[in-house]
Amino acid sequence: MSQSSQEEVYEVESIRKKKITAGGNILYLIKWKDYSEDENTWEPIENLECQEMIDEFEAKENKEVIDEGIKNKKKTTTSRSSGSAKKVKEARSSSNASQRTGFDEGLTVEEILGATDTAGELMFLIKWKERNEASLISAKVANIKCPQQVIEYLETKITFLNE
Repeated sequence: MSQSSQEEVYEVESIRKKKITAGGNILYLIKWKDYSEDENTWEPIENLECQEMIDEFEAKENKEVIDEGIKNKKKTTTSRSSGSAKKVKEARSSSNASQRTGFDEGLTVEEILGATDTAGELMFLIKWKERNEASLISAKVANIKCPQQVIEYLETKITFLNE
């Protein structure tokens, strides 16, 4: 066989990290099967044939972001008085009944705690200044209603590679 037809095949053991380059390309840090951690490499998605692993990695990363937001929410929840807890519970039930968002009620975004994919739609977990609760808001709505907070959130999640 000629050398050009003898391509060495590497098997992905796991995906360790993800980053986005300054040019907007997504790279994954790959741990190769039968190779040491020192031989991990950053690879673009087009070099990889492990879509299921990529999907699992992305789902786990999104779950960690949501869990972090819920953990932060629980910290603020445990510090409030029982009287305010009752008010929040009442506000939640009336809000759930009408499917209104914090934006509909004139609330101000304190911060975006996380992001997730819900039924193919990007959603942000938003903490409101006036409430000790967070709610999932469509990225389409958040991009219009609070673009600066969306940018700030995304900047904290992106790792740039000097090119």
